[in-house]
Amino acid sequence: MAWYLEDGPESDVVISSRIRLARNVRGYPFPELLLPGTAKECYDRISKAFFSANEAMRRDYVEIVLADVPELTVNSLVEKRLLSEDMLNKRASGRAIIRRDEAVSIMLGEEDHIRIQSMQAGLNLVAAYEEAEKISLLLEEKLPLAFKPEFGFLTACPTNVGTGMRASVMVHLPALGRTKLLEKYLDSCRKAGLAVRGQYGENSEATGFVFQISNQMTLGLDESTAIKELQTVVEQLIKREHEARQYLWKNNRYEIEDQIYRSYGVLSEARLISTEAAQLELSNLRWGMALGILPQLKPVTVNRLEVRIGSATLQREAGEVLPTRERDYRRAALIRQALAEDAADAAGAAGAKPGTGATVAKSAAGAKSTADAKSASAGKDVSDGENSANGAEVAGSAPDAGKEPADGTNSAN
Repeated sequence: MAWYLEDGPESDVVISSRIRLARNVRGYPFPELLLPGTAKECYDRISKAFFSANEAMRRDYVEIVLADVPELTVNSLVEKRLLSEDMLNKRASGRAIIRRDEAVSIMLGEEDHIRIQSMQAGLNLVAAYEEAEKISLLLEEKLPLAFKPEFGFLTACPTNVGTGMRASVMVHLPALGRTKLLEKYLDSCRKAGLAVRGQYGENSEATGFVFQISNQMTLGLDESTAIKELQTVVEQLIKREHEARQYLWKNNRYEIEDQIYRSYGVLSEARLISTEAAQLELSNLRWGMALGILPQLKPVTVNRLEVRIGSATLQREAGEVLPTRERDYRRAALIRQALAEDAADAAGAAGAKPGTGATVAKSAAGAKSTADAKSASAGKDVSDGENSANGAEVAGSAPDAGKEPADGTNSAN
């Protein structure tokens, strides 16, 4: 199942986990040096090997030749993180093989011939790796992959040589982001040998306090060790975020409640909203759910909205190219409908008659007692195409609950 339709471990902080494996076919230049005819031959060979493996592959996956589908489709797949942004420049020869439930995707012709990626909800790196490894082993049986015992898997970029694995997690750090400690802890991640990027990876900006944390070393480490080291650092980051939430809740509760309810009000009533504005407001809703302030909301609702509000995905679902104003209108309507459905479900479950004003009032009243009781640390299928660091602890002395962390003197190192 797609990561955005599930609620995984530690999901109040970790939105998703991803494993990416880079592989190349021996005897062919790397994609940047492939001539069009040779590229087609190479990717045809990979596709044939994959789909001929067994019936499950033919049943569960679809192949998309990027040159044969609308640009909106490719951009939508990027928004869903099924393709990297680099694939936007590889449409002439690039392809994607995507599992119908969108949990696994394989890029052909990105930086390497093959990029396998598997995503899971929450902090679930091991499960993501197991899914990606199945595909890698299948291809190893069918294709002569570029590999040397003294180095490991050979890749276009020297930093990927070895395991060819990138493990990453998407984290939501709204409390640390509102203190002076965020950059210190992120810098500790970097010193532990990890990369810190925006939610769409390299060269992307972090929006709504959402960051991608990933390993950088692939040579000299086996996959299990790299995953454990990343997980250790992320678990420390989760702990620091929880401590910051406790501190802010104790000292700035009214301001936090006001901010979260304002965001809920905006998204419940807005008629026009941009992608970035929606992402910022949804970040507050995600935080509100973790604090127990918005019990009527389902975590998967926010996950799914964050995927569906992208401009390309909106237009793809509409089946037409839309001007900016119309996109903003439809985005606002989509969000209003999703929030109203969750409120109606919550009211129905409580035996109340659904009604916009009554439901919001009821949930607001119930949320106050829920938030009192809970710790602040609480917590479309693909339709196009045919089947054709070391683990150093992130931190020394994070703020204890109730102690002032905001002067930034508590270093993460």
